[in-house]
Amino acid sequence: MYKTQGDYPRALEHYNRALVIKEVVLGKNHKTTANTCYNLVLAYNNLGNMTEAVCFMERARTAYSSIYGEDHRDEGCRRHAGQMDDTE
Repeated sequence: MYKTQGDYPRALEHYNRALVIKEVVLGKNHKTTANTCYNLVLAYNNLGNMTEAVCFMERARTAYSSIYGEDHRDEGCRRHAGQMDDTE
């Protein structure tokens, strides 16, 4: 909700809280946990914090690879990673 309203700092608070809970309950390599990492990527990217965005991108990639295998590339992660590579 906050992300769609453009309130990225508040969205980050909620995503970070959700991530802690999901990692404990579901584990780091669960699709829902990976999706939350990816939501953090988008929020940090919108705030211009590429260091944090890339960190969470790697966490999401690791989880997706664990779930789907090394050859799998989540379309959203792949597309967004390409955009990040252009800015670094």
